[in-house]
Amino acid sequence: MSILIKKANILTQNRKRAQLKGDIYIDDNRITEISKKSISTEADFKINGEKKLVLPGLINTHTHIPMTLFRGYGDDMILNNWLEEKIWPIESKLNSKSIKIGTELGLLEMILSGTTTFLDMYFFEDTVGKASEKAGIRAFLGFAMIDFGTPEYKSNELVTKCEHFVNNWKGHDIISPVITPHSTYTCGPELLKKAIEIGDKNNVLLHTHCSETRDEIYNVEKKYG
Repeated sequence: MSILIKKANILTQNRKRAQLKGDIYIDDNRITEISKKSISTEADFKINGEKKLVLPGLINTHTHIPMTLFRGYGDDMILNNWLEEKIWPIESKLNSKSIKIGTELGLLEMILSGTTTFLDMYFFEDTVGKASEKAGIRAFLGFAMIDFGTPEYKSNELVTKCEHFVNNWKGHDIISPVITPHSTYTCGPELLKKAIEIGDKNNVLLHTHCSETRDEIYNVEKKYG
């Protein structure tokens, strides 16, 4: 499939981040030509870009995409109370069907906003991966690890399941596996070290929550020095 965008304001990604007015030709999901002069090549789709801006896709570097289902649930609460009283109890009821629905809603909203890449940290990430693949969005999918287990796996299954997840998605065109120990207040040193080992072994990213609240900083310092 080919697309020709005509007479658009274009924000490029060259060294100068140059802005120009012109045409863009896209062939099989690749930008093959950007020109200030008119491009006359035939295309399957033509878009009038006048008074519009063409810019690189936005990147969301931290999401829990299925949690679009929880929007507005437990607003204006202290983080720890929100997690313990609202989020963790309702997350325990999640399954792959609800994850799929929440993910698809989040993906639609990202597409609408011009977001083309995101990094997620949640559960049932294989389900998130299949939905992202279908939507054509580039996704860095984080396998969540927590000392007391997740809605998907028991604590003693996490390391094995994490390695399987990484191996399953490594080398995919648009999906990249990530290891995501939840935080310093839900993961002890042993689990954090295991997460790092798996990351180093497979050359994949590691992503976590850190320094979210004052209490976390003081409690972690008190506990671990």
